[in-house]
Amino acid sequence: MKYFILLILFSFSAFAETTSFPEPMVYDLMRSLDAKKGETEINSLILANGQMSPEVEYAFKDGWSFELETPIEKGEIQALKWGSQYTFYQRENELLMGVQGIFEDQLHKPRNDYSLTLVVDYKLSESFSLVGISGMRSASIENSVDHNVGILNLSLFYTVSDDIHVGVENDNKLYFTDKELHINTIPQVSVRVNRKLRFQAGYGISWNDSRENQGILRGIVEF
Repeated sequence: MKYFILLILFSFSAFAETTSFPEPMVYDLMRSLDAKKGETEINSLILANGQMSPEVEYAFKDGWSFELETPIEKGEIQALKWGSQYTFYQRENELLMGVQGIFEDQLHKPRNDYSLTLVVDYKLSESFSLVGISGMRSASIENSVDHNVGILNLSLFYTVSDDIHVGVENDNKLYFTDKELHINTIPQVSVRVNRKLRFQAGYGISWNDSRENQGILRGIVEF
């Protein structure tokens, strides 16, 4: 019952006044790259199979944010994910560049994950924008490196109106140890209900394993 309540709470999304770029739904940002000091939100990715990833994000300085995420599977928290995001370049309302660092501590396995990525937001026109996220993720098991993964997430968005954005997110991961490339495509839509509430919904399509195909919802509550 308590997780059903969580599902309801996290099924809402806030649209910050400072957000000028649509954001990917699956590989989300820690607030927008143009976030201002004091911005705070709670958000969660919710999958059709019941998995959830609630998180808290806070901008403690202009362009510098922090997050804590707690992935939940079968009603149990699986890990603690700590992350920080820093925006180091901004050109008016056209180009933003930043970096993300994430540390994930698995609670039920002797494993830690680390990732470092470059984030680029680029507005192609008044209607189209691109978001690119690229970098590396490493996993250590019992203090030894287990595998390295290359990350490339590319998203193209079209602004239908101030309240509606549609897009396609391509989330790609290259597993160097296994020499496997996992490709996931997520068509998605973001609808703003009012100044504070927005819904994101999409459908994930895996080109490697059809069992991973499923509906996805992301929500954010802003304070």
